[in-house]
Amino acid sequence: MAAGALALPLIVGATGVASAQTSGDSTYQQSGSAAGPHGAGSWYTGVSSQGSTDGVSSFEMGHNWAGKYGAGSNSTEASTEGGDEGGSSYKHSQNSAGKHGAGSSSTEASTEGGDEGGSSYKHSQNSAGKHGAGSSSTEASTEGGDEGGSSYKHSQNSAGKHGAGSSSTEASTEGGDEGGSSYKHSQNSAGKHGAGSSSTEASTEGGDEGGSSYKHSQNSAGKHGAGSSSTEASTEGGDEGGSSYKHSQNSAGKHGAGSSSTEASTEGGDEGGSSYKHSQNSAGKHGAGSSSTEASTEGGDEGGSSYKHSQNSAGKHGAGSSSTEASTEGGDEGGSSYKHSQNSAGKHGAGSSSTEASTEGGDEGGSSYKHSQNSAGKHGAGSNSTEASTEGGDEGGSSYKHSQNSAGKHGAGSSSTEASTEGGDEGGSSYKHSQNSAGKHGAGSSSTEASTNQDNQKGLLSGLLG
Repeated sequence: MAAGALALPLIVGATGVASAQTSGDSTYQQSGSAAGPHGAGSWYTGVSSQGSTDGVSSFEMGHNWAGKYGAGSNSTEASTEGGDEGGSSYKHSQNSAGKHGAGSSSTEASTEGGDEGGSSYKHSQNSAGKHGAGSSSTEASTEGGDEGGSSYKHSQNSAGKHGAGSSSTEASTEGGDEGGSSYKHSQNSAGKHGAGSSSTEASTEGGDEGGSSYKHSQNSAGKHGAGSSSTEASTEGGDEGGSSYKHSQNSAGKHGAGSSSTEASTEGGDEGGSSYKHSQNSAGKHGAGSSSTEASTEGGDEGGSSYKHSQNSAGKHGAGSSSTEASTEGGDEGGSSYKHSQNSAGKHGAGSSSTEASTEGGDEGGSSYKHSQNSAGKHGAGSNSTEASTEGGDEGGSSYKHSQNSAGKHGAGSSSTEASTEGGDEGGSSYKHSQNSAGKHGAGSSSTEASTNQDNQKGLLSGLLG
């Protein structure tokens, strides 16, 4: 730098001093300065050592300059202390200012204690200029050999013509056998086209317990809309195997808005309990809708399960809803149930549908089924209903019913059917059917019945047709 910034010096001065003593202490110092048409500068250097056994050493250096293009300073220090303890220290700082901006930088590093292994590190940096300003800071530390403790921090900030931003990071581990760890990160930004933020956390605690946790969140806003997202995850207990998960998402913009949420959980190793939930909502120019789902299993040997789903929508051309349920309970009992319903309404009419199914008892073999359907519109209305049932394994009892109705511009009609069987060895059966109609050109009806009854002595068949 002296050759460049301080060419053609007018005044140059330098001094040096060295000394030594019989006890092993020694010192060296040097300083100088210069000035010329393009600027001025000064420097300083010092070196010392004390005590041959402890081996303490020190080093210092400083530098300053000023000229047409700006000014700056530079400083460095280093030292070592104690042979067995092995402690060391280092410092460095730098500053500058000129036409295009100013900046500073600082660095520190140290180690303490041989067996303890303690260390520390720090760094900071700052700048400002025509196009913006910024800062950066870093810290790192380790403490205790067997304990294995560590820590790390970093932060960053900036601001300029096109926006501003910040970032922060932290990391830490504590305890060798315990295995504890932690991590954090956050980020923020703002500019012409919008703003956003992000945050992350992670943590593990306890070796044999295996506990863990994780969190993440994100937010944004801009010309075309806004949104947010959040996530959580957690596991606790090695043998218990407990876990949990959550996620949520939201958005809003020119074309509509929406949200989504999810949850999942498992608890207990041998019990095998699980749960799941999901919901979704949306709204926009062309309509709105929602959806929800649930699922659950509980108890290993019992095998219990449950499921639910619902859906809703509404728009320019009509509205509708749908719902579903399913359930099984008890391993040996084999109980099951199922339900479904559906509804709709629109310009051309409305309708509904419902279904149920159920089985109960393994050896008994009981079952049941129901279905109904209804509709109404410009050209008429109608309904449809069906039922079926079986009960008792050895008895073999069964039942069936069906009915149908309709009405419209050209007339109306109805239909009904029944069928039944009862008793395995008895073999009893029954059947009925009826039909009715009415219209512009006349009316009519039809009815049918059939039955068989059997025991060890006789059988009977009767029928009526009309």
